[in-house]
Amino acid sequence: MNDIGPTQVKAIVVNHNTSKYTELMLRSLACAHRRSPAVTILDNKSTDDTVALDAYARENGIELMQSGFDTTQLHSHGELLTKFILDNPEAPFLLFIDSDACFVEENTIDEMLAKLAGTPSLFAVQVQPSLVYFIEEEVLETLTRYLGENKGSLPVSLGSLDRLEIALVANNPEIHGDRFHPFCTLLRNSDLLRKVAVVAPV
Repeated sequence: MNDIGPTQVKAIVVNHNTSKYTELMLRSLACAHRRSPAVTILDNKSTDDTVALDAYARENGIELMQSGFDTTQLHSHGELLTKFILDNPEAPFLLFIDSDACFVEENTIDEMLAKLAGTPSLFAVQVQPSLVYFIEEEVLETLTRYLGENKGSLPVSLGSLDRLEIALVANNPEIHGDRFHPFCTLLRNSDLLRKVAVVAPV
């Protein structure tokens, strides 16, 4: 049985002045899954309020570290993803998640893992963002508070969350041709992937 726990899946999210969104993503990830992967947050010199994110990461054993980049360097996000691949050869699967993702249906990553592990010809599986809205500050704060107070459960209906910027569902996760976007993508951590990461970085 495939398990998205920390020995199987290692995840990375890059944060730059998106700390509230990153915290929301992490809370939704935990609420939507029976187990969570090992998560690393790489921060690109954020200057926003990181107190809540720091506290949540510390309380939940999530690694939060400075990336060594800010946003003045070209392609810093891709370089960080490439470095993450090369630094984690022991993890069978790697998960890229953008800071503004939010899981609203249960077991999304489990379904992605089942698809990837069960299809040897695939090197990656990504979700299809199915709901795209503009987010407003009070919606972000409301959902973050809800997830903090209702651990292990998700809203039955989006209701007042209908302006949520990105909502992910697990239906039809698929690879798009021969490329993927690191919005929410699970990769098979093969020797070939690491060779490609050296020759043609993300």
